[in-house]
Amino acid sequence: MTYQLKLQRLQVLLRRKRELDKQWNKFSSNTGCPCDSPLGDSIYRMFDSYVATVGVLLGDNSAWIPWFIYDNNMGKAGLEVHWHDTKHKHHKLSVKTVKHLLQCINATTELVITPKEKNGHGS
Repeated sequence: MTYQLKLQRLQVLLRRKRELDKQWNKFSSNTGCPCDSPLGDSIYRMFDSYVATVGVLLGDNSAWIPWFIYDNNMGKAGLEVHWHDTKHKHHKLSVKTVKHLLQCINATTELVITPKEKNGHGS
């Protein structure tokens, strides 16, 4: 799959997540139904299955997509990842954008990358 196609699939996925959250927040405020209710749980489990399917299609063997969505708050947290390439050169990246996310996904097909919290501790 090309870089551009992977990027497009990620953009659609993240747009769907923003739309889901927006609609759920409206529904919840009108009905008082919490996200952890049986209905909310069912809806978000379906979304998690969608995330997993996109991950398989993109080769996200290290689960960067759910990490980006939930732990990194879709890039808003700007968490850093650190890795060493095949020549043992150290790299770090603040993951804030979809392109950064795709860089992590693509890098883990060859390397092991560890997410780091802003304070330098691994998750």
